[in-house]
Parts: sequence; structure tokens; C-alpha cells
Amino acid sequence: MKIIVISEEWRIKNTTHTSFEYIHYRSAIKALDNLKEIMPNVVIIDTRDFPRHWKVLAQHLQSEHENVQLILLTAIDQEGEITLHAHAIDPDIAIIPAKNTNNIISKIQMIVFPNEQFEQLPNEDLYKMPLKNVFFSAHCIGESIVGDVLELSIDKLVLRLHHTPIECPRDAKLENCELRINDTIIHPHCTVISDTNPLVIALTWHGMSKKAQAIRLVDEIQKAEE
Repeated sequence: MKIIVISEEWRIKNTTHTSFEYIHYRSAIKALDNLKEIMPNVVIIDTRDFPRHWKVLAQHLQSEHENVQLILLTAIDQEGEITLHAHAIDPDIAIIPAKNTNNIISKIQMIVFPNEQFEQLPNEDLYKMPLKNVFFSAHCIGESIVGDVLELSIDKLVLRLHHTPIECPRDAKLENCELRINDTIIHPHCTVISDTNPLVIALTWHGMSKKAQAIRLVDEIQKAEE
């Protein structure tokens, strides 16, 4: 599998034990010129090195090489803004916050081989515990919903309510849905599955593929639990 990396510096570590073939370009123009010849499976752009040009590169890849998976490396404080702009171009663009370059390879594998990786995601074991750095709030029919997060997975959240009873019927769409993980705030779309206490809520993210959703959620939870 061929991966083109477009960055001024080589920041990806631990590449010797993977089956990926990496081609590194410091010039985005040269990389684009050689796309047809190399025919990569994945293109990685470090947005920190191309803050004014990565969107043009992403749009070109989306229109001319739609079968190529694009991955953007971002600074931690730019992740939200870049995710917003990237998913307006293509919801399947994957975002990797480059806080720790040691785990980039595992995230690339998760993106490139999603079916294999999803089977290994620890949704049933890792998150069945109170998550001390994860907070949830929303409104249902004008009433605030606040509680302790008991379980959190790609598409579901279980919340022990602080205040009961609460009139929030099954299938209700929650408003102002906010999931705070450490210092990161995510705004998923929330639907009530079970109206008992604990409350079970289905999570989806508009404009994000399940692949991108899983990567972001797992990454944020692991950072919060460190």
C-alpha cells in the first residue's frame, strides 16, 4: 500500500514494522504532479506546514482522485476548525491531531482498514465505567439534562441522570447536545433510545463518516483517561 506524505518535515515515527510504502514530498506541487504515476492509496497532508493551501489540495484530490483516502494532520488547537472545513469538502477526510506522532501509524491503519479495526475497538469494555473527564449536557422539551456518563461508544451514550423524574420521551431529539471530553467540546446529534434512568442516547455526527467519528471519539477518550 502506497502512502504519499506531504510535509516540510518527516514526523511519522515507527514506520519500519508496517506494510505501507511511504513517499515523502516537501513540495505539494511535486506531489500532485506525481499522483497519477504513483497511484497512492492514501495521501497525508500536514496542515501545519500548508495552512493556506491544504484546502486547495483537498479539493483537488476530492475531484480528481476520489478513490484516494485523504488524511490531515493538524495541530491540537486547530482540529475543530480544520475538521469543519475538511468535512465540508468531503465527510470521509480523516483528521489526526498530531499531539503524539508515535500513534499516527495505528490511526492510519484504523482508517485504511476500517472493518478490521472496528472489530478491535474496545467499545464494550473500555467505556463501561464512569468516565471522570467526560461530561454531557443537553435540553429536552426545554428541560436541562445533566448526568454522569456511564458508557460511551461510537454511537451510544448512557447517562445517569442527576435529577429525576424528567419528561424526555423515547425517540425525542435533544437540543444543545454537548459532549465535553477533557478540553474538547463535541456537538453530536442526540436521540433518546430509552427514557429510563440511566438514560440511553443514540449519537450521530452530521457531516462525519462513522470512520472519522470513531477515530475522533476513541482518541479524545483515551487522551482524557491518561
